[in-house]
Amino acid sequence: MHNWDNIHTLLDAINKTNYLILRNFDDFPDHISENEDIDILCENKNTFINDAHAYPLSDTQNTYNFFVSVNNKKIYMDIRVIGDGYYDKNWEQDMLKHRVFFRDSFYIMDTVTYKYSLLYHSLLHKRKLENKYRDLLPKLFFNELYDTSQPVEKQLRSLLCAYMSEKGYHCTIPNDPGVFINKFLYKYISAKVHLQRLKRRPHNHTKHKLRGFMMQSFKKSATGYLPVYGKCLQWIMQNSIQKSGISITSKQHIIYPEVTGYYIPSLLAWGERELAISYANYLCSIQKEDGSWYGSDNQDSYVFDSAQILKGLISIREILPEVDSCILKGCDWLLTNMQDDGRLTTPSRDAWGKDENFCSELIHLYCLSPLADAGSIFAKPKYTEAAHKILAYYKREKMDRITDFSLLSHFYAYVMEGLCDLGETDLARKCMENLSRYQNRKGGIPGLKNVPWVCSTGMFQLALVWYKLGELEKGNRLFYYACSFQNPSGGWYGSYPVSSLRNRFYWGKKRPYYFPDEEISWANKYFLDALAYKERLTFEKMSSIFSETIDDRDGRLSLVSDRIAAHGKNLKICDAGCGKGRYLKILSQRHPNNKYYAMDISAEVMKRIDYVTGKKTGSLTQIPWPDNFFDFVYTCEALEHAIHLNGALLELYRVIKPGGQLVIIDKPLDMLGALELYEWEQWIADDDIRKFAKKAGGNLEIIKSVAYEGKDDGLFRAWIITKNS
Repeated sequence: MHNWDNIHTLLDAINKTNYLILRNFDDFPDHISENEDIDILCENKNTFINDAHAYPLSDTQNTYNFFVSVNNKKIYMDIRVIGDGYYDKNWEQDMLKHRVFFRDSFYIMDTVTYKYSLLYHSLLHKRKLENKYRDLLPKLFFNELYDTSQPVEKQLRSLLCAYMSEKGYHCTIPNDPGVFINKFLYKYISAKVHLQRLKRRPHNHTKHKLRGFMMQSFKKSATGYLPVYGKCLQWIMQNSIQKSGISITSKQHIIYPEVTGYYIPSLLAWGERELAISYANYLCSIQKEDGSWYGSDNQDSYVFDSAQILKGLISIREILPEVDSCILKGCDWLLTNMQDDGRLTTPSRDAWGKDENFCSELIHLYCLSPLADAGSIFAKPKYTEAAHKILAYYKREKMDRITDFSLLSHFYAYVMEGLCDLGETDLARKCMENLSRYQNRKGGIPGLKNVPWVCSTGMFQLALVWYKLGELEKGNRLFYYACSFQNPSGGWYGSYPVSSLRNRFYWGKKRPYYFPDEEISWANKYFLDALAYKERLTFEKMSSIFSETIDDRDGRLSLVSDRIAAHGKNLKICDAGCGKGRYLKILSQRHPNNKYYAMDISAEVMKRIDYVTGKKTGSLTQIPWPDNFFDFVYTCEALEHAIHLNGALLELYRVIKPGGQLVIIDKPLDMLGALELYEWEQWIADDDIRKFAKKAGGNLEIIKSVAYEGKDDGLFRAWIITKNS
């Protein structure tokens, strides 16, 4: 009997064959459980058995159960082969076709194929959904499981049916009699997949025409909420008045200073830097002598409006240092409105109306974070102390109103986000849990607790609060529901009637009355904010699945390495969207005479990167370094996640010095369909990069195919832009 010295010599041998490990590889090969088999799928069973020196556990012909000897210990394997019925044959072929080399040690499936194959296995190969899968599957499918009115298992079955229908896969009976088949789910899923496939199948006389149309539409369209984002941004551009500020609504084309102010950090977050600067310059020009700002009617000073403008100016002060004097004047004016007991009053309440159950002074909690931030920035403890004194007053005097859903959802969300921004997350969480009892089965929250209509911006704001509290699924329910109301123009009315709420509430005003026929500019702002926090939280929760290693012979790594070597020495180099630093680690060893910088949207992902000159949390649309800072920037498989491609390109190009180089490695649009896309993912068109490079004045080079993981099939492409001196 052949005995392998260690597990790595075994892996070296089988890595020459076309195989992969199906599951349970998280701790492999460092830890191998004696109680679990290693599940293998291979192209040629005999070749794999011979190369692995695997021995059958029984004399049964066509057995699937084997063992190998490693360091005189038996390791058990279940060896599956294409066409054995364990999965659909086409599915098994796709698994091997798109396999990836994991931890420089062994082969596994790509992420999407893996999670659906595991879902199939847990449902059809088990008598019931086991506890380990009840825990694992929601984590793998966290972005798809947002309908909390439906049981998780039912949603998982629906996801599997949709996936198999789209891919053309069937349920199969394994040749191995030792594999259990859940006959009920086998019949159920087979029937559902068949029905979904029939719905997707066009009639014969239109089949070819429809197929061509669908392919054109698919290639041109984005997935998930990307179209919502595109229309939202277009609406903002169309409703920006002379690039100085945002209009109040689609019908009131007057600059709204308050909303213009809190738009600034949103625009910066999404790469619209120049528009944010224009907004800030305008707001500084209209500040009153006493430090306040008036409302849109230019009649009265408002504490709330002034505080929102201060938020915007604080967010842009590193780009526009001249705003500092306006910030200080504004903060000093805010303090003149604080009473001795900590209450924050305002010179005018005319814009609020008289209904304390619609809008009240509680919204001043949303005015405190700029005071606290300014206190820290400018070493002004009186600002910070005032912010905490005001917070203490409202907690002491208005706690019953804070914990109750006591205002329009838009204004109540101001209170909730204000609590989060001041670190009062436990209180905010308690209030949000109370609010959840008003939620309808589709995820909507009524505009007020006794009306059958919803407030668009309120739902985006409350989704944002859930994201700030780390609750992705709860935020997603509100976010997706609010997205569904977007008008064709790209905007949102202030409120919409909802029939499912009408069944619950029989009192109060039943027709929407919060801007029911005007698109409000602040709804678009809070869509942007919610989406930004959603993306950040999504990647935080995905951090465990990101790879830490890359084969040092990988073509993507080699291309970046060669370009760095050709560019010179003593360079400042940034990996934008670095993940766990798998490129940085090797490049910093190969080219040690440079300074390396890491940036990723997820702080959790970067926590083990400790070998660079600097690392910062940021996104491709908001890179936290000044203009002309780097000699060389590269981004690998990150631009496809940026959502706003032009904003990301502007930022990447901005931080490169004249003569510097930007290397983008990603998937090209003409390969669309090779892999399943995430809802935020879009592949890159050559024309988009060409147009950007031409407009920016850079020189573009395109490398049509970049090898990866031993393959060179055109799935990856490189766009290299050199910034002219």
